[in-house]
Amino acid sequence: DYKLREGSGPHHISNEYTNDSISRQAYDGRLGVAYHHSSHASLRFPSLRVWAGYRMSRYTMGKRYMYTNPRMSQMDHSLYAGGALDYDLPFGRLEADGRFYFWGAHRLDTRLNAALELYIPKWKERFGLRVDFEMAAEKPGHFEQRYYSNDRIWDVRDQVRRELYTGLGAELKAPWWGGRYGAKGRIYKHYFYFDDRGYPQQCEGLTVLSAWAEEDIVFYGVCLRARAQVQHTSNDQALGLPLLNLYGELGYQYEVVRNALTLKLSVEMYYRTKYHADQYNSPLGIFHRQQGTELGGYPMANLMLSGKWKTVALYVMVTHVDEDLFGRNFFDGVLYPALERDFRFGLKWNFYS
Repeated sequence: DYKLREGSGPHHISNEYTNDSISRQAYDGRLGVAYHHSSHASLRFPSLRVWAGYRMSRYTMGKRYMYTNPRMSQMDHSLYAGGALDYDLPFGRLEADGRFYFWGAHRLDTRLNAALELYIPKWKERFGLRVDFEMAAEKPGHFEQRYYSNDRIWDVRDQVRRELYTGLGAELKAPWWGGRYGAKGRIYKHYFYFDDRGYPQQCEGLTVLSAWAEEDIVFYGVCLRARAQVQHTSNDQALGLPLLNLYGELGYQYEVVRNALTLKLSVEMYYRTKYHADQYNSPLGIFHRQQGTELGGYPMANLMLSGKWKTVALYVMVTHVDEDLFGRNFFDGVLYPALERDFRFGLKWNFYS
């Protein structure tokens, strides 16, 4: 550590940052076949895609206790198989995809996603239900397990375990009145994260729950869009989330010249409750936990006037219009202040013959 004296420059922000040299080069290729089923066919069959893939990664980092001389290079190789399915049903649609590594550094890593959309054919445009399922079993990455640099050093290859999670969610869609309502949950085993010192850790179990409601209504020129989300994590030492996220937009839209000029004046607001967000670590390029600073508890509002004249769209916007009304504690991230009040404008012109 040293003090900067006037006229003694130039200076670097950090000697450590400029000496770190960690790199990763990767190649991921796959070869597969696909069958696409026509929606006009009399019989219903799913559209299918299957493939086999090869993944190669090369990692470079400093030697142990020689971090400024990055000459240690390692490579890993993996083979995997994957597939995807799309199936149009009389009462909905099914989508699924997955991947399984059967050889190499990522052997036994698995990922599966599936979504089922259900509706009553007669009321397809009025109501719909979507159910999502996901599961994964994956090892943390190479640098998460082993890292040598002049800033940090760790080697937890013999301690880290494969992270497992299972998730299930459902959302009710009601386009008739612009509503969307849903809930989702994830259960983790051996959840991987970086602690407040920036070192890798795993906790045995973690549960994340979320529920939301959204409305998008236009009534006699009055436009209302709102979204509320409630979240909960069973271990805020490993994962920090705001309990409540709110977004709202209220505006008025008026057709000045029929089929030619439309103007809209609106105000939008964002708000989230206070929580201990992750902090970004520049030399490591990661987000890690911290318990010293809370984000949130500050409403952010924008004012916008937009218009459309035939093929020309334009807007004038004042961001953070409520600056200084609720103090100065506005941050997008830990130690990263949000933008102050700002004026913006934009123009979009579509040309066509």
